[in-house]
Amino acid sequence: MTIRKSIEADLPYMIAFDHVAATDSVRVAEIRRAIETRNCWVFDEDSVPVAYAILQDNFFNRPFIWMVYVSENKRRNGIAGCIFAYLEKVCGQDKIFTSTNRSNYVMQEFLKTRGYQSCGEVYGLDEGDPEVFFMKS
Repeated sequence: MTIRKSIEADLPYMIAFDHVAATDSVRVAEIRRAIETRNCWVFDEDSVPVAYAILQDNFFNRPFIWMVYVSENKRRNGIAGCIFAYLEKVCGQDKIFTSTNRSNYVMQEFLKTRGYQSCGEVYGLDEGDPEVFFMKS
């Protein structure tokens, strides 16, 4: 198992396991842009991507984990933890941020176990489901 920068050839795999990307051209364009700007990593198993993450660097000049997506059949195996640990290490700053919907209790608990602290909410992004922001120092 390895984590590496993604390349264009990874995109079909990512679309295949990301249920949103499978039907949303905007999501595909976002992933493609992250690959082109070298802000996307994949988690390989037997040289096949089974998860990906997008780390942006434009959140108030701080690193922001924008997306982590693990193939449904690979969840609950520690892959997200490996990806977060890797991105926390390579981000190059003393603080890193991420967010999730208020309704996503599983992700919130995961972030807390990794040492992230809630640092605010933004309303209006997803109607009726505020975005909760987290920071780790």
